[in-house]
Amino acid sequence: MNRILLSLIMGMLAAVMISGSAQATEVSVTAKGNLSLGEYVLNTTTNLTAVTLEMPFNVTSFNASSTTANITIKLGTSMHILYNLSVDNWGVTEHYLNSSLPQVNGTWVISGTNLTTNLTGNDILVTLSSNDTVDNINITIIGENVSLDPTNVPIAVADVITSPSVQIAFYAIDSFYGVGDTINVTNLATTNVFNLTNVNLTIAYPGNKLSEDVTTYIIASLNASFSNTSAVMKYLKQGPYVITAPTAPVTDTTYSANYTIYAPEALTAIVGWTLTPESYPAVFLRFNYTGMVVEVNGIPVTWTKTGSITLTAISLVAEDNMIKFIWTPIVVPVCVPENGTCTVTADCCTGLECIEGTCQTPPVPFYLTWWFWVAVIIVAVIGIAAVTWKR
Repeated sequence: MNRILLSLIMGMLAAVMISGSAQATEVSVTAKGNLSLGEYVLNTTTNLTAVTLEMPFNVTSFNASSTTANITIKLGTSMHILYNLSVDNWGVTEHYLNSSLPQVNGTWVISGTNLTTNLTGNDILVTLSSNDTVDNINITIIGENVSLDPTNVPIAVADVITSPSVQIAFYAIDSFYGVGDTINVTNLATTNVFNLTNVNLTIAYPGNKLSEDVTTYIIASLNASFSNTSAVMKYLKQGPYVITAPTAPVTDTTYSANYTIYAPEALTAIVGWTLTPESYPAVFLRFNYTGMVVEVNGIPVTWTKTGSITLTAISLVAEDNMIKFIWTPIVVPVCVPENGTCTVTADCCTGLECIEGTCQTPPVPFYLTWWFWVAVIIVAVIGIAAVTWKR
């Protein structure tokens, strides 16, 4: 009951609206997916004996502890080619392709189990070279559920719906607004044509969220040089709100109304606030639009008068913000006291009239005097006596 009463009281203090596009904390996204680079030909017959491939995933996926990505090397006709494999600038392995290597349907698989070192860092380069000048080497790279690297598979989040509004209440739960984010994923592969399938986006919502949409989103396929934009993720966030009742300090020359607003995150784009001072005379004492200054965290901002005060360029920092409305109070004219010189009755203090150039107490109407009512009573008594005597 106290909370409801407090919300009602605070709700009467001001009407606040925020408009515009605000850059705020959005959802964060990580991506995994399946990928394939099929039959990349290292054409050793033309002395192209080395190739460097830029992976769309972090090369740590080749580690023995995370054997989710494999390199498959398949020869044309020769069975004894010396090759060198380098991952993340490490010389990982050197082998002759022969029957001593694990053979799978005529291909030899290099995976985490036969890497000679665990890989670290964020490099995404794989280099393979050969001493062969007779035959081609076909390279296939496959991966299942590998973590996609943002260098070659960038992810961008955009606000498409945002309507924050400052709430006049002490409770964060009451300061909600709707948000809609979209997620765009791009496969930048051009030289190395990696095609991605089953791209699984894991979505984490910001700390000031009050609800969530889906936490995973799957893109069935994302071919090289293409992008895919998700559906709109709609959820509620906690917005900025007034956390204390406004103060109204007064000096000899200026009056002000000070509002403390808490923002759970920085809002660095345009934010608007519409406020009608005439509705709150206890805060905006002797308010005067002329020459009024508005400060947000000590910085003057522009405002317009549209029947109210309209701000269109507020930037809020995370946590506490101070918004001040500062004005020179309207001068209240001093009334003329009794017996003072006047021109019209409006010049005189309350209860006085301007009579013959001076402020005077107006004469009492005769029907309100004591003698009038005494006369009325006497006449009434005589009339009653006369009627009685005649009888």
